[in-house]
Amino acid sequence: MAEQASPGWPALGPDLGVGRESRVGRHEGYDRVVYEFTGPDAPNYRVHYVDRPIGDGSGAPVAVAGDVWLEVLVTSLGIPGESAPTADDPLPETLRGTGIAAADALWGGFEGVGQAFIGLDGEQRPFKVSTATNPSRLIVDIAR
Repeated sequence: MAEQASPGWPALGPDLGVGRESRVGRHEGYDRVVYEFTGPDAPNYRVHYVDRPIGDGSGAPVAVAGDVWLEVLVTSLGIPGESAPTADDPLPETLRGTGIAAADALWGGFEGVGQAFIGLDGEQRPFKVSTATNPSRLIVDIAR
């Protein structure tokens, strides 16, 4: 399945601030993951399937539940200050009944790039990516 990226990827996009939360929802025929940031503008992104989750910077495997994984990257994500609250991950009950095993929030970036993984149960499925503004959001819809 092809990757999806914003025009001009990997150029830096607008300042997203830091991650606020991720949410998971079940809809007719698809599951949705929404990443929300503190900034107002649409994120610059790349989303694609990977063989296994590997952390940017460290190169070490990342433990993410699921059988297959979508890597989610956004540019211009800030580094949270020491007193900044941690971004909220989806509540476990919101994952029930979906094909999503994990979708932890994007909180801060490594060299301006934020990375997260969506763990899916089963096989790779088609997906589409969109953005929204005020607040900044990245939306990943995954077919069931």
